[in-house]
Amino acid sequence: MESRTKLIFSNEVACGKRKNKDEFGLNSLRNNFIARTGYNNFGIYASYSPTLLFKKVPEASSCILIHKGFRSTFIEKLLTLFEHLSLYSV
Repeated sequence: MESRTKLIFSNEVACGKRKNKDEFGLNSLRNNFIARTGYNNFGIYASYSPTLLFKKVPEASSCILIHKGFRSTFIEKLLTLFEHLSLYSV
């Protein structure tokens, strides 16, 4: 798996942009367990990845990923409504 990084910097000495493409030691295959639930316009989610993110990691830092979050489709629907109304306003 190839990953990319982009660094934009500016300081007293120089400014510029640096791009880097590399494997960075990432595992090419990951598996995740995802749970999602919701009611009407609101929901919560969580994901867990038992696969290590990097190929070679010291035992002390296993880097297992856990994500969690909150989602509201009400705001998305409201923004879509405003966009729709602005298209037809005179």
